[in-house]
Amino acid sequence: MDRYQLAAARGMLGWSQKELSAKTSLTPEALNRIERGEVTNPRESTIKIIRQCFEEHGIEFIEQSGIRRKSQSLHVGYGTTALENLFNRIYEYAVLTNGELELLCSGFSMQESLNYFNDDFINMHIERMMSFGNKSLFKTLIAESDHDTNKVGYSQYKKLKDVFFYGTPFYVFGESLAIISWDDPVQVITIQNRNITEVFRRQFHAMWQLASTHKD
Repeated sequence: MDRYQLAAARGMLGWSQKELSAKTSLTPEALNRIERGEVTNPRESTIKIIRQCFEEHGIEFIEQSGIRRKSQSLHVGYGTTALENLFNRIYEYAVLTNGELELLCSGFSMQESLNYFNDDFINMHIERMMSFGNKSLFKTLIAESDHDTNKVGYSQYKKLKDVFFYGTPFYVFGESLAIISWDDPVQVITIQNRNITEVFRRQFHAMWQLASTHKD
C-alpha cells in the first residue's frame, strides 16, 4: 500500500484523517505525513495496521496504486487488535443504523474474552453500546452450564443445552459474519457475503427457538 492508495481508500470510505486515526490508534499527524509523502519509508508495522483497517472495511488493494471495494470478502485477523476491530465494527454498524438493528451472537463467553481484552476497552464498549438504550436488538446464545454473572445489559440471553453448544463464537450483523477462534493467537475470521450471512442468521434463529430463557 502506498500513500496514494491510503488517500484513495480514505476518500472511498469518506473518512477524515482524524477518523482513520481513531480506528488505527495512529496520530493524525503521522497519517498526514505519510499521505503527503513526507515519510518516504514508513514502518512496516504502521502500514500493516492501516492496510488491515481498510481491508476490514471492504477495501481491496490492487496493482498500479489502485483500490476497489470488495464485492465479497474474507479476512483473517489475529490477536487483541483483531478482536477490538470487530467490536469497533459492530459499534460502527449500530451507529450507521441508529441502533435500529439486529445483532446476533452465539458461543460467546465473557470469561474467555477477558483473557484477550483489557478492562478499559470492555468498559468503553459496554458504555457506548448501552447508549442506544433499548434500540439495539442484541441476542446472545450461551451454554446451559454457563453461570457467569458478567452479562451485559444491552443483550438478551438464552441458554442452549450443552450438547448443542460449541464455544466458537460467531456474530451476525448486517451482511457480515465474524467467527472467533480462541487459538493462540486468537483469530477473527470475517466474511462479507449476503448468502453466507443469511445461512448463519437462520441457523441462529432456529437455535434461539430451541433455547431456554436465561434466568441467572
